[in-house]
Amino acid sequence: MWQLARTQVKVRHSPLRSYKASASLGLVGIELALLILWAVTDSSTITHTRASLPTVTLSFAASLGLCLLSWYEHARSIRPSFIIEVYLFLSILLNLARTRTLWMLGPYRPIPILFTISMGIQFAMITLEATEKRNILKTPKETLPKEATSGTFSHSLFFWLTSILLSGYRSLLSLHDLDPLHERLASKPLSEALQIAWDKVPDKSRPFALFNAWFSVQWTSFASAVFPRLCQTAFTFAQPFLISRAIALAVTPQTTEYNNVGYGLIGAYILVYGGIAISTGQYEWRIYSVATKMRGSVIPCIYNKTLRLDSGQCSSSTALTLISTDIETITQGIVMLHETWASLLEIALAVWLLYRQLGGACGVPVGFAIVVIIGTGFIAVPTGKQQATWIDASQKRVAATSHILGSIKSLRLSGLNEYAFSFLEKLRIKELEVSRKFRLLLGTALMLSICAPVISPVVTFIAFAGIAVNSGDTLTISKAFTSLSLFALLNKPMTTVIIALPSIAGALTSFGRIQDYLNSTERIDQRVIGSRRPPDTEEDIDKDTEKAQSSSASKEASEGEIGDLIASMQGKFFVAESEKPIIDITQWDIKRGSFTLVLGPVGCGKSTLLKALLGELSSFRGVIRTWSTDIAYCEQAPWLPNCTVKEAIIGDYDYNSLFYEKVLQICALQQDIQGWPNGDDSSIGSKGISMSGGQKQRLSIARAVYSKRKFVILDDVFSGLDATTENEVFHNLLGREGLFRGGEITTVVASSDARRAKSADRIVIMNKDGGIEDEGTFEEVSDRAGNIFDTALDVVNTRKNDPRNTQSSKRPLMRESDPIPSSGAPAINAEAELSRQTGDSAVYKFYAKSAKLINSLIFISSMVVFAFCDAFPSLWLKWWAEANIREPNSDLGKWLGVYAALGFGAVVSCLLGAWELFIVIITQSGLYFHSLLSKTVSCAPMSLFTLVDHGVTINRFSQDLQLIDMELPASAIGVAVALSFAIAQCVMMSIASKYIAIVFPFILMVFYFIQRFYLRTSRQIRFLDIEHKAPLYSQMMETLSGLLSIRAFGWEEAAYTTNWRLLDDSQRPNYLLYCLQRWLTLSVDLVIALLAVIMIIITTTLREQIGPGYMGVALTNVLAFGSTLKAALTSWVMLEISIGAVARIKNFASLIEPEGGVNEVLDRPGTGWPSHGLIEITNLSASYPNSGRVLKDISMTIQPGQKVAICGRTGSGKSSLALSLFRMIDIEQGSIKIDGVDISQVSHSHVRTRLVAVSQDIPVLEGSVGSTYSVRLNVDPAGTFSDEQIIHALVKVQLWPSIERRGGLDASVEGNSLSQGQLQLLILARSMLRSSRVLVLDEATSSLDEHTSAIIDEVLRSWFADWTVLAIAHKLDSVLDFDMVAVLDDGRLVEFGQPRELLARDDSKFRSLYEHTKNEVTYEGGDSAEAS
Repeated sequence: MWQLARTQVKVRHSPLRSYKASASLGLVGIELALLILWAVTDSSTITHTRASLPTVTLSFAASLGLCLLSWYEHARSIRPSFIIEVYLFLSILLNLARTRTLWMLGPYRPIPILFTISMGIQFAMITLEATEKRNILKTPKETLPKEATSGTFSHSLFFWLTSILLSGYRSLLSLHDLDPLHERLASKPLSEALQIAWDKVPDKSRPFALFNAWFSVQWTSFASAVFPRLCQTAFTFAQPFLISRAIALAVTPQTTEYNNVGYGLIGAYILVYGGIAISTGQYEWRIYSVATKMRGSVIPCIYNKTLRLDSGQCSSSTALTLISTDIETITQGIVMLHETWASLLEIALAVWLLYRQLGGACGVPVGFAIVVIIGTGFIAVPTGKQQATWIDASQKRVAATSHILGSIKSLRLSGLNEYAFSFLEKLRIKELEVSRKFRLLLGTALMLSICAPVISPVVTFIAFAGIAVNSGDTLTISKAFTSLSLFALLNKPMTTVIIALPSIAGALTSFGRIQDYLNSTERIDQRVIGSRRPPDTEEDIDKDTEKAQSSSASKEASEGEIGDLIASMQGKFFVAESEKPIIDITQWDIKRGSFTLVLGPVGCGKSTLLKALLGELSSFRGVIRTWSTDIAYCEQAPWLPNCTVKEAIIGDYDYNSLFYEKVLQICALQQDIQGWPNGDDSSIGSKGISMSGGQKQRLSIARAVYSKRKFVILDDVFSGLDATTENEVFHNLLGREGLFRGGEITTVVASSDARRAKSADRIVIMNKDGGIEDEGTFEEVSDRAGNIFDTALDVVNTRKNDPRNTQSSKRPLMRESDPIPSSGAPAINAEAELSRQTGDSAVYKFYAKSAKLINSLIFISSMVVFAFCDAFPSLWLKWWAEANIREPNSDLGKWLGVYAALGFGAVVSCLLGAWELFIVIITQSGLYFHSLLSKTVSCAPMSLFTLVDHGVTINRFSQDLQLIDMELPASAIGVAVALSFAIAQCVMMSIASKYIAIVFPFILMVFYFIQRFYLRTSRQIRFLDIEHKAPLYSQMMETLSGLLSIRAFGWEEAAYTTNWRLLDDSQRPNYLLYCLQRWLTLSVDLVIALLAVIMIIITTTLREQIGPGYMGVALTNVLAFGSTLKAALTSWVMLEISIGAVARIKNFASLIEPEGGVNEVLDRPGTGWPSHGLIEITNLSASYPNSGRVLKDISMTIQPGQKVAICGRTGSGKSSLALSLFRMIDIEQGSIKIDGVDISQVSHSHVRTRLVAVSQDIPVLEGSVGSTYSVRLNVDPAGTFSDEQIIHALVKVQLWPSIERRGGLDASVEGNSLSQGQLQLLILARSMLRSSRVLVLDEATSSLDEHTSAIIDEVLRSWFADWTVLAIAHKLDSVLDFDMVAVLDDGRLVEFGQPRELLARDDSKFRSLYEHTKNEVTYEGGDSAEAS
């Protein structure tokens, strides 16, 4: 009360407080009157004891305290008082007997009357106190979960879930319909507490260090489940005593004395079974709350670590698996932690009670239990290890899937779609092979858990019979069925231990995997912030390096800035144990407010140099000094999260409409935004799939501009833009009047294109060895001979001359792809409504089909035999015990032989069923569903990848398949076994009493309505659970792909906040689903309690008709029936969750139509097509889904072997024309024929495999069936060429020496092992081995230096001399060497002819474009002559 008095009032005034006060005062008055009466009345009037007066005095004092506590609790607590509710409940329960006794003591009535009135007032008070205060709280009730405002009774019986159950039953649910997350489950405080505990661990590599740290934080929550678990054990082990007493009662006559015993027995059954229901619900709710807290604390720690990882250590597959598969594994283990000690306690109790019944024979089940537990312990460790191996294999497959889905557009253009998904199939097969050992071990553990309860009584009764023959003892009905009930109680904890140990081992293994991740190498920011003096000697470098490594870089610039320098660098960077440095910088200084251009050949380390400025090179040997960490960074491959255009530009900053519009204008995005259906609210899509390459680059630049940072680092960001757009953006940013120049913003740009050299204040020339070969102004560098800039200068000066009189170097270029307009939501969105409430019974048939009918029949038949062999022995035991009454211990061979045969039959049938399920069915269904997903995704239209988040699709390949692989089979066998047992036990109880058979239809009807009421909501909550886990996975993948950008902009805190928000959103349905499952457990337990009470009422009332034998059969089966139904319930809940994964895949596959539709009948030209390369386009009109036409009545003929450039302004339809060749957009009218074959009559995949595209986006395939990206695989994905042929192609593109140094054809090209330019050459080598005669170039040389571009030009002239080549040209310098030029404008072909002839015409559109492009780039002044 003292604490309550110090808190604020939380409740508004209401009549409820007056009612409570009136009742409390009334109780005080009655208790005072009772005290006076007991004090003045002598024992002759009413019986007194020594405790009578003290008891009444304490009751009066308690009523006074109750009155005060009620007054304070009402006003200063948001929920009903736990103390008051428990006190009043126990008081009413215990006073019932006292009231009855007082009325029976004699004729004196005042005290019994007042005591009865006191009971009535207490009942009124408990009703008032249990009333919730949500509607009178000062805090809006919408901000509080119902759990937080509900009272003790509501918590105990889960009444607070009633509203969500009713809502789910009546309508479809969304996240907004769910209660807010309880503050004790909020992820931020949970994760911060765990992070603090983890940081305090001295030896983080010690086994179980992370688990111990987590347990030290959550031990109080964990311990809260101990008391209800002990209560559950106590109530459970009261059952054998009740059965023994009931069998003893069965032989007594129907007299008042024994009938009263029967009534007491009925009350005891109500108390015991009601106690089991409530204690079980409370125990499970608390332990699942701990599991929820674990998820809320561990996932943010994983994400926190991800943001601090060294960029070379990033692996999306590892992090994604940790927050999905490993977290689920840990959850399963945590809920089993209490079961270990509790089960051992229950085993000890059961053995002691068995000893009382069977004497020395109880040693047999004890020994058997010990053997089983030890055997399970030995299995648990390898099971955990094999599970980790399986998770690793799954991780590799999910990583490959994520990579393929992220590159789906470029893979399709390159004709690699089928190869990519065939590799996924191989990875899936490998994964299932790896998981076979785990499944065998898990199946063994499950076999032990199922068969141990069957074998244990068999061997025990055999041992007892042997002892009884020599001792003269015999098996009586009471002894048999009391023992059977004890066996049921012994088998349950023994089975639990068998299941728990592998689960706990798996959880500890997953904790270990997360611990290893948290111990992985972090980024060490080697930058020294604000150092005053550059190092002069190697000794200085070493000292500064030590200083940099001993302290992390500060985010605040030092006040001691040196002059006009903003950064300086001196040192080397090596990769792993490489002897040759990637970069070797003698000295490089960057002046504040300057524009520095970093030039060099492909693979010379330009991007690595920029990463050094960002502090991303942890093993840099030297010193990097910077006087500003106010940095904006644009990667070479733009990183954009899956959000709207506006959100991507604004980032973590406040919205300023005027500056935002200015940024759009500067980055030439206004025209693009006007063309998108939703403007700047259009979604970018996962990995920017709905945007073109140039649009992604400009969005990335716009984000950097909007950030208003003083230090901007751009990594080759202009290479993907067409000439007009590039000049406009460059002029607006870095021209003489550009934003960066006018704002004195320091800019460092890395590029392989020297055309902007004269615009720069300083030029840095890097050589192929990663060193700075030359540095200075344009004039200084161009005057010095012997550097690699000479070649670029020659090209620049050459291009300044009259283009109509000069041959330019042949360099086919192309503009960024036109955007795929946003289309309507695909059919997959309908899945949100389909079967969410009512389910779909066809799903079970669908799953059985995937496993093959014969396997399903074998499994079902095995379970039927198993159920019979397990249930019939109880009836056989009854006959045996009755036979012993007539002739003790006679025909033991018959009785024991049949009993043992039934046990053996149960074991064999269970073994056969488990093998079919865990080995045969899992393999077949696993391959079937993965193949179905792969086929659906590989053939899906591009709108699926544009509109459906990347994480949602990945979730189907990860969590859904995991559910189908492991949880569904285990749940299926659990349901099959439990239902078989339940049916058999119902039959046994019906045989024992025909009256109970009448009750069963009503009981089954109750169960039906309960499950119907429950499932309509739980299905929806499970759907929301999966739906809101997907954004978590997406954020993790986006974070890993954009780690450099996030850290460069300093957005870590915003990323943490987003992670906490997404996790809390996912926790709401996740935790609520656990609570609903506990509601279902409680409901079933209460129905079982009702059944038990009905059974005891029938058997005690009609005991003379039923007899002790059948009473033992009935009551024993009731006890077993409760455990069976609980097991069935648990398995059914998991089955519904798991079968939901099957339903999602089924709906996904049925709702997503393949490209072209399901009824499209297509031809497949011969293997030699196209053999010439003749392209005939006639009246072509095409559009994207749900958008206007982008191509309009285009007609042209391209002769075999011609080189054709396609040009036009942004949005003219150039890329759309190229995409139409690959059937990437819909042709509305007209036709495209290649060598006389109409491509609309050829399948999409076949067209893409027969035409060759070299795109700006480089598709890289994951290696063989492993985790590396091999050169051989990427050059020859079909595996049809010899090593000599592959090497010849690599030699031709001058890439073989570099590949050979890295290990040859089996060298990895994963990560940053090859530069973008080298990867482009690798893809060109792949194209050289393709069998075709049509080549489409998509800005293939935009990011390459002149030397590498010359290599590609030479390959085009020699290798592709007789091929038809189409190049979409951004920059028009190289198109003069082409045979033909096609000029597009607004989707129409406006010119088609030879380039020099078109240049000679005054009214030529091509000439206008060319001259406009040439005039916009001047090499003398470094600025545009005019704004675009």
